[in-house]
Amino acid sequence: HEALLQNRFTTSVGSLRSETIAKNTMRAIIDETKTIKLGDEVKMRLMEDIQIGSVVVPKGTTIVAKSTLTNNRLQLKVTSIEYRERIIGVDLSAFDLNGQEGLYVPVTAEAVGLKALGEGLAETATGGISIQQSGKDQILANVSNGLIRAGGNYMRSKASEVKIKIKAGYQLYLYDKSQKN
Repeated sequence: HEALLQNRFTTSVGSLRSETIAKNTMRAIIDETKTIKLGDEVKMRLMEDIQIGSVVVPKGTTIVAKSTLTNNRLQLKVTSIEYRERIIGVDLSAFDLNGQEGLYVPVTAEAVGLKALGEGLAETATGGISIQQSGKDQILANVSNGLIRAGGNYMRSKASEVKIKIKAGYQLYLYDKSQKN
């Protein structure tokens, strides 16, 4: 069921016009305070009934999103909802109340630096040096590349262990990306 919003505004010539806009978001909140790592699931609770096809999923239903981090924003994506032993496929993304996709989370400079350094080391090691070398020099080069690659992979894995604390009651919008506005 779609809610309608009514906007009234004054035009440049002073007349009053009315415009009706269909609501295209659903309100939800973070269900529990939790420290998560990237890729963890986040529980949310619907703050209003939502209709998916012929099914009305009621306010208060718990739904689960998968988390990723992009540019200091925690992206939450819901791909299915379980309701009354029925799995309903969806394409819902979380938006902050300011209308920006994802939830703002300040990420430490150390985490960003570790990730960049790890990616740089791994890229350097996989660049491949194809200079004719003696057997001993080639072995040393291979060992060095292996160590650099291992170090880069380790730093990347440490960066992916970034932990984010999300608090219960944090309000957000869910937007159905399969719909056009």
